[in-house]
Amino acid sequence: MKNFLIIFFALLINCNNKNKSMENSKDNFIYMLNYNTNVNFSIFINDFLIYENNNIQGSQGGMIELNPFIPNSSTQNLKIILKNENGNIPSTELSKQNFQLIRAKIPLEENRFEEIDKAKFVFLPKQNIISIVEFKPILSYDSKEINLNQSKDLSKIDKTELSDKVLAFYENYGEIINTGNTEAYKKLFKNAHDREIISMYYTPEEANKMIVKLSQRISESKGGLQPLENFTLYIHPNNKVVELRTKDGKSPLFSKLNGKIKRFGVFLHIPNNSDNVTIY
Repeated sequence: MKNFLIIFFALLINCNNKNKSMENSKDNFIYMLNYNTNVNFSIFINDFLIYENNNIQGSQGGMIELNPFIPNSSTQNLKIILKNENGNIPSTELSKQNFQLIRAKIPLEENRFEEIDKAKFVFLPKQNIISIVEFKPILSYDSKEINLNQSKDLSKIDKTELSDKVLAFYENYGEIINTGNTEAYKKLFKNAHDREIISMYYTPEEANKMIVKLSQRISESKGGLQPLENFTLYIHPNNKVVELRTKDGKSPLFSKLNGKIKRFGVFLHIPNNSDNVTIY
């Protein structure tokens, strides 16, 4: 990535100050990033690259859930990087970029969010810096499944040793995919599933529905695994999470059957009490 042109108003969203009546609220809140942009971008939370779009064509919009990467109600750091192949984003384009941090109450009906408050990021021209937005969420959980404080600093581990461990994990996961072994998949990804279930406040029925849907991707990929190639080791800036990525930022682990491609991304870390990489 090169010559990013971006600045935000540094915002501190402290819900305790904005609405004291919410301090003792029993409502479950979800934090999301709503965007509409025509520029490639990356999103980091606490120096963890959680989302990247390197193929923006025209104007695209969407909403990204942040809760699965927020362990508790402590202050969180959110960073967005705008990217341009030419290394520069004209000031006339900056006004078209729209990113909003939204706090919403968990819906009573599926896909129905009641917007509580939001903050709009403002891009200013002629500034060659990246600004971090800090926000303090109100959450009804404190998740050890999300917290990376008990994970090893990967920058202190021999890179060849780390690469070998990560590659071995991917090869094992690939075997699970190619054999359609859904039970092995559910066991392997238990922490990742728990992370989403807890942070998104899923009911048992919703949790089961999610796991069934994800497991179905495994069974549908049986016999279609493609060779694991053309990848590099990527250690996230927080030095806690690692993965394999292709040069365009995609997972090199994918299946292809009947012309349909299914990719399988993996976030890995090493707990302090272990020497093995495991699913985050």
